[in-house]
Amino acid sequence: MANDELLRRVISQVLSEVQTETRVTPRGAELPVLPEGTQPPIDYCALCVEQEQSRARKRAVLTTTGKNRRGIVARMTQVIAEAGGDILDISQTLVSEYFTMIIVVDIAKLEMSFEEFKARVTDASEKLEVQTMMMHEDVMASLHRV
Repeated sequence: MANDELLRRVISQVLSEVQTETRVTPRGAELPVLPEGTQPPIDYCALCVEQEQSRARKRAVLTTTGKNRRGIVARMTQVIAEAGGDILDISQTLVSEYFTMIIVVDIAKLEMSFEEFKARVTDASEKLEVQTMMMHEDVMASLHRV
């Protein structure tokens, strides 16, 4: 009887270690979106889990370019905040008199539709006399796969 219990514990431990170490998914396999807090099946790799979790985040990429002038960053970030967006990353460059900015925005908690948010960003950029382009992260990812 003691041997059976020991054998069960050893098998359980080995299975646990195998599940931890062999989270491998064949290339091109379709992975279901996991509900938050659930344990992935054995055929998931850690990278796949991370990709699914990042995909679950709703993000957009906003680029702004034009002649430099005061208030571009302030106004564009204000529009994002007023819409309920959150800035995850921001980069800006000034070359001579030309300004470029890229902002990654978390849009999961927008207080309006993505289309309305995009329209507000476009309106603000027109008033600043700069050009903007807003793309949902899914579109950006698809463009880079082509």
